[in-house]
Amino acid sequence: MEITDISIQSFFELEGNSMRPYYCRGKVIAQPCTPEEMRRGEILMFRYDGNNVCHRIIRRDGEKLTMQGDGNLYKQEQINVSDVIGIVHTIIKPNGDLVSTQTRAARIYWKIWLRLPTIVKRVALRILKEKKSSGSHSITQ
Repeated sequence: MEITDISIQSFFELEGNSMRPYYCRGKVIAQPCTPEEMRRGEILMFRYDGNNVCHRIIRRDGEKLTMQGDGNLYKQEQINVSDVIGIVHTIIKPNGDLVSTQTRAARIYWKIWLRLPTIVKRVALRILKEKKSSGSHSITQ
């Protein structure tokens, strides 16, 4: 089912690792938002190349948003405010725990992550990948 508009909060099942280390595959809860709420660091659900994508705003220039997954070191998406489906406010971990993306800790995380040099992010992502493949669980918050 293709969802392009939500009028109340909605659950989305996610695939992929593009938002690692903040979160990996799982579920998120998104809700409608106004253009004023679309600020740097917020995680949005949006339409891109015919798919629903969930990435973070890294830059805003008027109605234009530059989006990037935390685990994507180079790839970015350029979208318009009109492409946004909603703002992600909650992550549902595999164990069922709910994690808010709107807490102070979440804001501190993304502010640090966005400022890290690419090489540091690459090393961090590699370590997390190795931990996961060895059976350890990565900490997302």
